[in-house]
Amino acid sequence: MNDGLKRLNIIENINLANYKSEIPFINFKNEDNLKGIIPFFKYENALTAIIIPGGGFDFCNFLGEGIFIAKEFSKHMMNAIVLVYGVKEKAQYPYPIKDLVKAINFLNEYYSILNINPNNYFLVGFSAGAHLAISYARDDIGYKKYGIENNAKALILSYPLVSLKNEITHIGSKNNILNVYKNNKSKEALYSHEFHISKNFPPTFIRSFKNDSLVNIKNSLLLKEKLDLFNVKNEFITYEGDLHGVGLGKFTSAEGRVDKAIQFIKGLD
Repeated sequence: MNDGLKRLNIIENINLANYKSEIPFINFKNEDNLKGIIPFFKYENALTAIIIPGGGFDFCNFLGEGIFIAKEFSKHMMNAIVLVYGVKEKAQYPYPIKDLVKAINFLNEYYSILNINPNNYFLVGFSAGAHLAISYARDDIGYKKYGIENNAKALILSYPLVSLKNEITHIGSKNNILNVYKNNKSKEALYSHEFHISKNFPPTFIRSFKNDSLVNIKNSLLLKEKLDLFNVKNEFITYEGDLHGVGLGKFTSAEGRVDKAIQFIKGLD
């Protein structure tokens, strides 16, 4: 943990079920849900990964698709933040987008203490968390709307939810995103990303399982199609199987995904 961050007295330690030790946590302290960030800062002037776990907006899988991922990036000399965002009734958009904005604002506020470049970050999203990452990266509803000048350097997306169209969406995620507006077609279209990709979208790495049992791979294919249409640099990798929510992918055909994603990131320099 960064020494300067320790001295700020904003860290609290929390215990997680099935995890052997306490973890540092910075609480947003303004909602009923547990919301905030889990910081992993060790390196000066290093890239920062903003990790957004999945969970269908019913829960936030901040162990398997958060802490373990952060530790893996740390092995590659990168810093990380795991975002713990609002779920269930707190997941109605745009509230989770605002949670992500708070994490980015954290970098902007404390960059001198952390000894980092606050604009040198990328997003790592899983499933519903990937939908949130894409939302932030869009010109219209994302970073610009909240006064952030620089978009993410890149997006790393695993089995992403892209569309809210009934035929290919994950219904649970859709209902949480729209909440009281779940029958509102204009809201559905607004948060169906395939209609809103532009040439300004960040370079994107995607990995999906061909027969994903929860989020149809057509979501990834739609995103790939739009990225290609606007000449946005991207890489799309598919794996055999119907798996979902595998995190690092250990003991699956997707093992080593983080290494491939890091190669993609480094190739952008």
